[in-house]
Amino acid sequence: MRISVSTIFSATVSVIFSLFLNFFQASPTSAVSASFTIAFQGPLSGPEGVVGKDQLDAVKFAVYHFNQHFNGKFEVKITEVDDQGDPNQAVGVAPDIASNSRIIGLVGSSYSGASIASLPFYKAQNLPMISPSATRISLTDPSSGANGFPVFHRISPTDKLQGPALYKIATRGVSTPRVIIVDDRAPYGVMLSQYMRESVSGQQIVGTESMPDNTVDWSTTISRVKALAANVVIYAGYFPQAATLFTQLRNSGYTGILAGGDGVLSPSIFQYASPTTLEGVRLSAGTVPLSDINSDFEKNFQKIIGRPSGLYAVESIDAINVFLYCIAKGVNTRNQMLNCIDNFSGTSVSGRTYGFDSYGDNSGPSVHAFEIRSGLIRLWDTSLRVGQTSESIIESFPWFSADIKAAADAKAAADAKAAADAKAAADAKAAADAKAAADAKKQTPKVVVKKATPKTITCKKGAITRVFNGVKCPPGYTKK
Repeated sequence: MRISVSTIFSATVSVIFSLFLNFFQASPTSAVSASFTIAFQGPLSGPEGVVGKDQLDAVKFAVYHFNQHFNGKFEVKITEVDDQGDPNQAVGVAPDIASNSRIIGLVGSSYSGASIASLPFYKAQNLPMISPSATRISLTDPSSGANGFPVFHRISPTDKLQGPALYKIATRGVSTPRVIIVDDRAPYGVMLSQYMRESVSGQQIVGTESMPDNTVDWSTTISRVKALAANVVIYAGYFPQAATLFTQLRNSGYTGILAGGDGVLSPSIFQYASPTTLEGVRLSAGTVPLSDINSDFEKNFQKIIGRPSGLYAVESIDAINVFLYCIAKGVNTRNQMLNCIDNFSGTSVSGRTYGFDSYGDNSGPSVHAFEIRSGLIRLWDTSLRVGQTSESIIESFPWFSADIKAAADAKAAADAKAAADAKAAADAKAAADAKAAADAKKQTPKVVVKKATPKTITCKKGAITRVFNGVKCPPGYTKK
């Protein structure tokens, strides 16, 4: 997701800073060995507020389960930062967050423009960032002056990937597409339109339109659609404007395909247009709703948070799970956190493996296709985790696996130490026994056996007298 500029919030509006503290823990009376603070930054108010609130809910959900699992060992607190999705607001809130040494990581910002505006402060203070949804390619482009290296990382695929994917989804099954691409003049829409146009060869794109993101009257665009006989209209922007464009197109009699990117993919679009008008709208996004991944997991989410999950819940959980994994591994400084993130590899909520390349991009992203049917945004693809339980998915979270490994490593280390201690004790006993035997040998007095003096007898034979050994005289002698 990227910045959507609304005239409601102009450059003359004074900077507003909102800092809220939300803390989930398994037991408020438990003693905790280590406490950590992670910030969430995104639009928590204003026209795009629903996007930030949905992402924040997902962050809180993962933190809740982490604090429960590590009850008494770790607790993680979430500091909420409202930038309204506006770079001007981001410039106002970022300095305080950057200088707050208790914050060792930040999930966000949700939008690219706000991320770029915040980066100078976060880079200066070495604050690690993982955005669930900022997709502008310059954020991780080493040749760009706006790149976030080394602190910025993201979960969602870039616009460069999403643009061609959206075009393919919009034109799928259309034998002779005649496409008009409409952007909202904001950085997100302009770049998404550009990447779509760069990916197409031939004459499929018959026209482009660039209209302000607060457009109410779409008659000029509608006239062009009719004049060019377009049968596919793709809107590169956000859902409030897409809803008004789609409604006016349908009301004018247009029967062709309507499509939009991840900025249009939001359940909140039904607040701006009827399900009948939106029936058949095709959407693309580098995200999948939790309910499409696993219904049991979605039920667990609603039980903990109190309402259904929203846009970019998967990516928000994946983002905070990286920080939680590093905390479980023993990280407690920003420098350690950056090193841990750069070497991270784990299982996403969606079931695929994810991590980051050397510039901060997700090493395993994908773009999914959706269609609005009967008032619901439905995934075209089949989910990979339908048959699993909520518990098994949570047990696949990187921090859960890290804890199990840490416990196994600790047991192995304890067993090895016990074996070494037992051997050392046996060796010590053997040495002590040997010494005792040697000492005993030294202390035992030497017994001197005196030779017994032989008994003698004096015997006589005639005039001869002799002494013999024994008690009996030899033959011919008589005892004297």
